Amino acid sequence: RGLWLGVVDVLPTLRSQGTPVQRAFQYTREDVVASLTALLERVRPTVVRTLDPNAVHVPHHPPPTG
Repeated sequence: RGLWLGVVDVLPTLRSQGTPVQRAFQYTREDVVASLTALLERVRPTVVRTLDPNAVHVPHHPPPTG
């Protein structure tokens, strides 16, 4: 979120325990956009689902039946 809002310029990668990756990297907002663009161009998905980091969750009440 910090990258998206421009609050931070770079973020470090998070390496999981046991990863073969030897060092941490940093990425910018532009890096993320370029990576996602390249992935979408390569895979050409028909549906892309995302999560809204600022979603307002309103309880869903099904309409009454009968």
